[in-house]
Amino acid sequence: MKKMFLVMLSLLVVSMFLVGCTTEEISDEELEAELSDLSAEELDQAIEAVEAEDSEALAGQAYMKRTSELSRNIPKDRFLKIAYKERLKKVYLSQCDSKCMENYGTHGLCGGSEGYLSGFEPCEGQVLCVCSPATCNSDGDCKDKHPYTKCTNNKCDFPRCDTKCMQLFGTSGVCGGEEGEMIGAAYCLENEQCMCQT
Repeated sequence: MKKMFLVMLSLLVVSMFLVGCTTEEISDEELEAELSDLSAEELDQAIEAVEAEDSEALAGQAYMKRTSELSRNIPKDRFLKIAYKERLKKVYLSQCDSKCMENYGTHGLCGGSEGYLSGFEPCEGQVLCVCSPATCNSDGDCKDKHPYTKCTNNKCDFPRCDTKCMQLFGTSGVCGGEEGEMIGAAYCLENEQCMCQT
């Protein structure tokens, strides 16, 4: 009876030890969210720490020790793949932001839908860099941001296609039209040309 009790007690202790040592699996989405919260410098440090690890199976332990009390079993190649992707995003975003600051004194966003289009170069894979409009109270507030912008709904904005066509030619305009005077894509969304009707 005593022997049976000791065996049961031993099994209980071993099982408690095994449960305590199990690692929590983290999904790609969770890891991506955690990495996106890091600054560019912190992300670089995390990548360097994981790259320096010898173990393939327990890669990410150095990173997790810095950012979480939980010990997670992340394969090295999976961690680095997601981390490199996040680093690339931060690099392109910072380039977009600096270009917007230089041109308009505003922040920028890759793939944004509202603002001034600044071209593909600062963003990854044919996604436009969009500079957010600066806030304003009058047209005078916008002149130092960009000479062609006007204050519309408390935001410095370029004249829309129709407004620009009326200013230049006294006619209405259409985005993506096939006939008329072409005055550029800056006044249309989705990089379509603004066509002033003749």
